[in-house]
Amino acid sequence: MREALAVVWRDRRVLALHLAGNLVLFGLVWVWLSVPESRIWHLLLSASLAGVILLGALWLHGATMRLFRRTDQDRPAAVVESLRATRYRLPALLVWAAFSWIAFALIGSLADLVPGVAEWISSALTFLVRRPVPSHWTEMALAVPIVLLRWIALPLLLLILGSAVSERGFGALRGSALDRALGGARAAGLWLRCALLIAVGVGVPCLLVHWVPGFAGIAAQAASMIARFLLAYSVMIASWLVLLALVGRAGRVSEPPPIVASPAG
Repeated sequence: MREALAVVWRDRRVLALHLAGNLVLFGLVWVWLSVPESRIWHLLLSASLAGVILLGALWLHGATMRLFRRTDQDRPAAVVESLRATRYRLPALLVWAAFSWIAFALIGSLADLVPGVAEWISSALTFLVRRPVPSHWTEMALAVPIVLLRWIALPLLLLILGSAVSERGFGALRGSALDRALGGARAAGLWLRCALLIAVGVGVPCLLVHWVPGFAGIAAQAASMIARFLLAYSVMIASWLVLLALVGRAGRVSEPPPIVASPAG
């Protein structure tokens, strides 16, 4: 964790790029949601904006994943070089994004089945043990692993895969390369650190946004709201970058060491 924090803090251009870039993306999402759908050109505009948002997000975050996969504490981050190189990885990153969407959709569909399955299991257990088994017990037992899979395990595995794709493109999806890419997920410490970062990156901003201090006057309340939202946004972006740095470091560790030719003679 300390190394990842050092990598993010050392080159604050990456932090500034994400604070500005993601704000632009959020603004484009707001514009996209505001586009009506009453005319053909509205639909074309909406589709164009969606494409720009998707490609922009993949370019920004793909370049960052590639950057953290190639940098460490002793070597400066080549931000511009990563942005240039990631342009040629966008088709592979689009495939990765589509796969990620399908995976989350499947997990969401599985979560929707939990109440019905829990009810059936409770009825079956009640019949077997001849005592009533509350359905909320079985529902909780089924929901906990799905929540962990949906919000920790699956995102981490997809980020590790996305980190490899951002550097190797479609080559990261082939045979031994895919096995090496996912090899970083075998470290138990990585899971604990990532779970902590997800908790901080989601929990702290939510607390800041929902916390309403009792200031008197509209001006003080407005200033408090702006400050809390900016702080929440900064914490979320910083946690996300440290998470990407952790994933990038895990990807470097899982890669075989480079072969250095010995001098002749």
